[in-house]
Order: sequence, then structure tokens, then C-alpha cells
Amino acid sequence: MEQTPQHYKKSQCFYADMLEKVVLVCLFLWLLSRMWTSFESAIWIINGLYVIDQILVLVFCLLRRPATKISLSLWDWTLAFGASFLPLLVKPATGSPLVPLQVAAVLMLMGVTLHLSAKLTLRRGFGVVAANRGIVLSGPYRLVRHPMYAGYFITQLAILLAGPNTYNVCIVSMAWVLQVLRLHAEERFYSRDAAYAELCKRTRYRIIPYIY
Repeated sequence: MEQTPQHYKKSQCFYADMLEKVVLVCLFLWLLSRMWTSFESAIWIINGLYVIDQILVLVFCLLRRPATKISLSLWDWTLAFGASFLPLLVKPATGSPLVPLQVAAVLMLMGVTLHLSAKLTLRRGFGVVAANRGIVLSGPYRLVRHPMYAGYFITQLAILLAGPNTYNVCIVSMAWVLQVLRLHAEERFYSRDAAYAELCKRTRYRIIPYIY
């Protein structure tokens, strides 16, 4: 039977959703294998919190509901995959911390709390590539339009401060650049949605209140 355009689009959304999940699981397992040995060192708490942080991303991605509309732009996918999966490539924090480990741990917990609150507000509307699973106007989205990404910035900063190395600085820096480009791409994707236009009116700032 010949597929209709609508059926074809639904199939594209389904396979795009599945591809995201498979890649995310594989990269998480690789991260866990690299972090495992570091749990024997004094800095284990930072690496452990970072693994928990990534577990939350994995769980919400696996439990999300199907998208009614998902971006099929190669550029949007490149930004989303790069910003989401580069942090899974970091090495365990080692060496001399730039700040006391307690400070890094507090920052990590702040970042986790912020993006977890955003995920709990979205519930099964969480995703990686820009997709319309419903626009949320409540919770931390009343403070900034992208609280989840703000949380990611904080947790990634924490692991850099706890155990800086050139490799992680490069990985996280690239992830941050892609994350900023990604949020602009997402806003273009949602721009025609009346609910998102309402969110932009209510919440002026993207990441940092009164700054950006």
C-alpha cells in the first residue's frame, strides 16, 4: 500500500526518535566504562555526580513521548547531537582541582537540580533534536527559556574546575558553542508555535536572567 505524506512524516519521526536513543545509550555506556576506574580516587564524588547527571538525561530521553513534529534539518541534528553527546566524551576528572572539591560538588548539584527541575516540568516532552512535544510555560521556564541547558553549563563547569585537563576543556568548550547555536536553532523551529511565542513574551532571557 502506498504511504501518504502524513504517514511518511510519522515514520521519519519514529526512526529519528529511535536513532537518538540508540546513540545516546551507546555513548553513555562508553562514558560509564571510562568513569568506572576513577571511583577509587578521592575525586570520585565529582565523577559520580557527573555520571548521575548523564543517567538523568538517558532516562528522560528513553521515556519521552513520540514527537508530533521533529526537525529533519541536518544542521539541527548536527547541533543537537554535538551539544548533547560531546559531554559524554569527557575524561574522568583528575589532577589538581582549581577550587575545593566541596565547591565543585555544590556547583554540580546546583546544575543537576536545575536541569532536573526542567525535565520534571517537561516530563515526557524531553528530547534531544528539536521536536514539538508540547510547549511548557511553567516551572523554571518562567525564569529562563532554556533552564535545562543552563543546568548543563553548570555541571560541565563543575567537572572542569574539579579536575581540569586540556582534553576536557576542548570537549566542553565545543559543547558550549554548539549548545548556544542549538538553542537558537530550536527557537527558529518553534517560532511558528503560538505557545512558544507566548513563552518568549513571558520569559525574556534564554540562559542567564538579566544577561542573556
